[in-house]
Amino acid sequence: MNLEKAQGILQTLLDQGVKTLCVCAGARNAPFIKILSQPTPFEVLSFYDERSAGFFALGRARRDKAPVAVLTTSGTAVAELLSSVIEAHYSNTPLVVLSSDRPKKLRGTGAPQTIDQSALFQGYVEKAWDIEVDERASLEISLNKPSHINICFDEPLLAGEMVPFTVSHASPKNLPVLTPKKMTTALQAPLVVVGALPAEGRAAVVRALRGFDVPIFAEATSGLRSLEVLSDKIIRGGEKGVSEMLASGEVKSVLRLGDVPLGRYWRDLESMGLPVVSFSDKEYGGLSHGTHYQQHLTDIDENTLQLEPWPWRAWQRRGEQVQQKIESLLSQFPKSEAAFVQQLTQIIPKSDPVYLGNSLPIREWDLLDNSQRFITANRGANGIDGQISSALGGAHTGGTQWIVLGDLTTLYDFNGLWVTPYLKDQHMSIHLVVINNEGGQIFSRIFQEKLFQNNHSLDFSAFAKMWGWNYSRLSEGLLETPKPGLNLIELCPDQEQSRLFWEGYDRIWS
Repeated sequence: MNLEKAQGILQTLLDQGVKTLCVCAGARNAPFIKILSQPTPFEVLSFYDERSAGFFALGRARRDKAPVAVLTTSGTAVAELLSSVIEAHYSNTPLVVLSSDRPKKLRGTGAPQTIDQSALFQGYVEKAWDIEVDERASLEISLNKPSHINICFDEPLLAGEMVPFTVSHASPKNLPVLTPKKMTTALQAPLVVVGALPAEGRAAVVRALRGFDVPIFAEATSGLRSLEVLSDKIIRGGEKGVSEMLASGEVKSVLRLGDVPLGRYWRDLESMGLPVVSFSDKEYGGLSHGTHYQQHLTDIDENTLQLEPWPWRAWQRRGEQVQQKIESLLSQFPKSEAAFVQQLTQIIPKSDPVYLGNSLPIREWDLLDNSQRFITANRGANGIDGQISSALGGAHTGGTQWIVLGDLTTLYDFNGLWVTPYLKDQHMSIHLVVINNEGGQIFSRIFQEKLFQNNHSLDFSAFAKMWGWNYSRLSEGLLETPKPGLNLIELCPDQEQSRLFWEGYDRIWS
């Protein structure tokens, strides 16, 4: 009976658009493994580490805009998926957890590999089922949030028979309809902040903004920075310039389009008392106050917004001057981490997608790159775990993917390169750039205590060798575009030059 139940669940997932299964094999999910060891309509990828599997599935679901399932055995194996489920929840990604369990009667007994798996993801999954093999359940997974199916198998595990899968040609279900919203009152002296935008929503956002005489701070993840149609409105100089504008008292309101911004200025809005209005396809406003409209950004137009013009051009000139001073600092400290990131923005082809790790890389890129690119990042919960796996899951067959991470972020997902044979089979070129600044240097600008930084003296040559990747290390000189293939590029900036760059940057605004 176990095999029939397992196959019925897999058939249901197939019918609802699941094409890829990330499988972490164990004894308790043997019915699924038995079935998936035969030819099936699924793409089946094997993982030994559930956390990496979860983040790979997250990246793949984001890439394909379709649900992807992770299969686990029982016990703490399921708990390893919590971080990826949280990220999926806050980034509206349809990650499906298919966990196998021991019978419900064993819960609370201390039986081996028996925990209460049914509510592990409570608050972070839109739909959840906890079912015995002989129970009937209507499984309809979410198409824009995580789902959890927990199935309890009793022994003998491989009891029952398998039948052929049927491949449905039914039209895929549509995402939930979000009714278009419009601002009810005009914003006075507004600053427009544009966070990460879905590719399909960028054109609508541009059309909505181009007719307003208001300043726009577009983060690198927005993909709007180099557009000629908005060039006369874009504020340069990095997030410190935004903080200065907000602190000046001249800005009277804030409009946010897209995802929650990454800059410190957004957190500071909590205590400023400014009116804040946001439009996003996510349901969260990102602040404890303000007005948030959840809607598809493709539905935004010039009639959605009401923005009053105001005399803000001095801030644009100030930003341009600051940008020139930043360029001077980069020339003065060519071995600083920021200078290395600037070189990356120059050698990476504009057509190549870039995945940015949280912490310093995404902030430095946001400060230094003004081009229009396709940039992704895990900004749902802003964690640094699972970054390699998320990026690899989002890479396209036969394509090129750049991944720019810090050293600690890379270490957090040391198991992520397990899929190397798959990457080779798919003829992917992956350029993993690890900025090794010997610890979490983002904290050195905030706290004096060394304990915050997790300092180390590691290099990543053995890491590359272990997984069979090409390796190069650069501490000075000019970067060059690597040859196609799997490349780990370790950048080792000069810590003193990095310190002096940031001190110079802070003086610009002081």
